[in-house]
Amino acid sequence: MAMKKFLMILGVAGILFAGAGAKADTNRVLEKIALYPVNLVLDALDMFSLNIGFGPVAGAELQATSAVWVGGRAGMSWMMYKAYNRQYGFGTEDGWYWEFISVGEENFGILESTSLVNKYTEVRTGFPEPFNPVYRSGNRDYWAFGGSLGGIIIGDFYIHPIDIADFCTGIFFYDLKGDDLMFDDFR
Repeated sequence: MAMKKFLMILGVAGILFAGAGAKADTNRVLEKIALYPVNLVLDALDMFSLNIGFGPVAGAELQATSAVWVGGRAGMSWMMYKAYNRQYGFGTEDGWYWEFISVGEENFGILESTSLVNKYTEVRTGFPEPFNPVYRSGNRDYWAFGGSLGGIIIGDFYIHPIDIADFCTGIFFYDLKGDDLMFDDFR
């Protein structure tokens, strides 16, 4: 008799637990649907970076991932960013780098910035490794391709292949990068 009561209590608890989980899942689905247009626009904007600045700087580069690029840059510039990983704002870049195919040196960084632009400094010699903290933290995209050109006025334009895949999967409600907004982000 005690066993029947115990099993019945477990059954009722299981039904209540499953019902609560179903409600949470339903809320997540409603959030996904409500924020679908916003997340799709953000994912579309994530597919490229466009940064423009000015200062005592000169540089030119072409990049087909951080492992394969050619060019260099030296000087300081005050930049306006629409950069990788939803970095929007202003900052001061300073330093130098050179790269030929997959060998180079770098002492470069964003020294000052507004709150939505990450500050970092990268000092490197040799091959740029994808496990470097500057890439893992989301400050820069290892897989980007594009380039930079300028003297006094400088501009960068990069395409981000992983963000293109995130946009394509986002059309079908799958968030590949895990960067979609949810209602909790507005609290």
